[in-house]
Amino acid sequence: MAKVTSKLQLTLPKAIADRHGIRPGDEVTVVSAGEAIRILPARQRQPGDTQRRLTLFDQATARQMERNAAHAGVPSQADRGWTREELARTALRGPLAHQLSWFDAHLWAYREHYGLAEPLSEDFQHGRIYGTVQVRDPFRTAA
Repeated sequence: MAKVTSKLQLTLPKAIADRHGIRPGDEVTVVSAGEAIRILPARQRQPGDTQRRLTLFDQATARQMERNAAHAGVPSQADRGWTREELARTALRGPLAHQLSWFDAHLWAYREHYGLAEPLSEDFQHGRIYGTVQVRDPFRTAA
């Protein structure tokens, strides 16, 4: 516990100062945060820090552009042949007809729609037929 002096000064416990790299003479920022007070180390930017950060930003932007280009062929909702509402209606049948959880019902509905007749999954019952979908557990050992 720290104590406030008559000059409203506070001694920071050594363990906390060491953990956050605060040394005697360093400046800290004091921020009111509702019912609490936050003391934040005021980090000095190194020369060239702005340029380094801009370079990192440019690299991240380039990576995101590559990811966007890789997904350019993914169909939009209008192009994929079914709407979100149709998927939800099909998925609603899953818990009733096949005793599936809501999440598993969505996986099943997608497979049912696209005719993925034998998906690999350890989450569904091995060999069971759900509508037109028969599941195979790839981790099941041959008997």
